[in-house]
Amino acid sequence: MKNIRVVIFNWRKEENVGEFTGLNTGLMYLLELLGTHWKIDNVVMITSDKMESIESKGIAGLRKISSRILGPTNNVTNTLRELRFSKMKCREDKLDGEVVIIDHKRALLMASRCLSKFKNKLNVLHVLDYFEEYPLAKSYMIEYFRKLLIKNVKQLIDKYIDIIILNSRRDLYIYTELFPKKTIIYLPTIYLPTDYVPCSHKKPEDKLVINVVHRSNISDKFVNLLIKYMQKQFDTVLVRSIGKPIPGAQYVGWIPTRKDFLDYLSEGHAGINFSAVYHYQSGTNVKRYDYALACNVVLTQSLSVTGEQLPFEIVFVDEYDLLAKLYDKDIQYFINGGKENLKYTLELREKSIKNFVDTFSKFI
Repeated sequence: MKNIRVVIFNWRKEENVGEFTGLNTGLMYLLELLGTHWKIDNVVMITSDKMESIESKGIAGLRKISSRILGPTNNVTNTLRELRFSKMKCREDKLDGEVVIIDHKRALLMASRCLSKFKNKLNVLHVLDYFEEYPLAKSYMIEYFRKLLIKNVKQLIDKYIDIIILNSRRDLYIYTELFPKKTIIYLPTIYLPTDYVPCSHKKPEDKLVINVVHRSNISDKFVNLLIKYMQKQFDTVLVRSIGKPIPGAQYVGWIPTRKDFLDYLSEGHAGINFSAVYHYQSGTNVKRYDYALACNVVLTQSLSVTGEQLPFEIVFVDEYDLLAKLYDKDIQYFINGGKENLKYTLELREKSIKNFVDTFSKFI
């Protein structure tokens, strides 16, 4: 087993590295796989707060003003956010490692002034989504900067990146077209803790339990309508919101470990996979696979449907469409469907890990 040292460029601040997000989960999963098949001597994580420059701080200030005036999801605000990372400075100290993981396109922009130091290392880009997939800006000037950033990302990948790791099969096709000469690995984030036993909890048969994991776009109207009409099919319907309160749902706060989180999801029959944005995008699909690992049928809002579809996954447009598609379902449908989703996900996980190890071994 070969010893390796790892350097990670992470676009988040150090205090936010442990946040429960799809990208953070994907990074932890990637490090676990590296540690399982190779011996990691040392890991150095470089976060954005360690690379701030006068320019990046100035752009961050402009972004805060834009966020207050135009809103946090406005195109001007979003473009300023991405632009900030391209203006960060390189650390002067020696960064030593055989494998350099660049986590997300923002980290690629953040590390752009450092990458020449790692020309002879194995540079790995861990990608959350397709970097061009943002709504067009209405402002000509902002659109100019957006296209400039996209061009910069493409050039950095072409020049410095050896391996691209993608979490979505949809992105695999996109990036293969964009970078046909690059080594691209499809690695869905199916992060199964060693101490977690899938579907070990007996699911209740006297009520329908639906999980929701931290999504601000789900309204109280959505939850209340779901409960109101589903109660005509089931004696009791319980919607549980994990991580963020939603009126009408049972709120569950922070769950400290991944095992406990999946155990809790396993007590339910279905999980709602709801988009955080208002346009189609790729993503890590972590929530979709977490529901599957917990033997849940997945209820996916149409904006979140990109990528692989599970055997028992119901796609809906709005709450009324979801009600229509759940109309003839009973408890046994959810119990059996959840088991099929688990079977599919575990098989996909095994194949993807083998492909990851076989491909990565050619470089290390």
